Amino acid sequence: MSFDLVEVEGERRIDSRIVAKGIHVQHDNLMQTINKYRPGVEKYGILLFETGKIKKRGRPEQYVLLNKEQFGYLLMFVRVTETVRAYREDVYDKFLAYERIQQGMPVQPLPAPAIPAINSLWEQRLIHFNRKTHLPAGYWSIFGMVAGHCWADEFRGVHLVEESLPDGSIGKRWCQYLRSQSYDMGLIKKYLHHYPDKRGTQPANIYPNEWLGAFWTWFHGTYLTVYYPNYLKTHTLALPDAQEKKVLPYYSSSPDSKNFG
Repeated sequence: MSFDLVEVEGERRIDSRIVAKGIHVQHDNLMQTINKYRPGVEKYGILLFETGKIKKRGRPEQYVLLNKEQFGYLLMFVRVTETVRAYREDVYDKFLAYERIQQGMPVQPLPAPAIPAINSLWEQRLIHFNRKTHLPAGYWSIFGMVAGHCWADEFRGVHLVEESLPDGSIGKRWCQYLRSQSYDMGLIKKYLHHYPDKRGTQPANIYPNEWLGAFWTWFHGTYLTVYYPNYLKTHTLALPDAQEKKVLPYYSSSPDSKNFG
């Protein structure tokens, strides 16, 4: 499929209408998905909403210009088919080609990746979660919150080994923090999490919506800087030295952050 990326203040973005055509869905449906998961998408930059041509009944068409990370996060919530896989690779190749131009590097065909674009177990868990999981109103799960972050990490060079379950590590540390802050642990409920391998269906915690703000503050301010770097040392694929130097500083421990929990 032929398409161009839009340049906005030096950053390349892709039109949501083009994405809808590329993955063979109705643009209105894609916009509903964008709005549904807007808080997660906006973790990777401000959403640029634009107004297009007048639609039927005189309503203007609204679309969104997505950056590379937002595009990758959004595709986590659509049904993964061979068409979607191929289109995802085409779009990322286009983004990478523009990045090479910005860096003054010659544009040349990209070599086949030595490692998968995404951990296959993680991808299958995402599919099962979105198809089979129905959380009760007023509750959220750690997997549902951090899936987008870990998936986007694959495109930042942080490649988890196949058996990695980072949400388990996060959940353990999060509960330790809750106890240290005297949260009412009796408010925690369970849901059935579906694994695509021999683990089958397992109970996992869900938490009240009122705790979500505290979770994001703790997750970004403490977990990613204090605990996640050590987790990555034993749960990522071995990378060439040139890539390791780029990956590890992405998450760096801060002595001051150890006081947060």
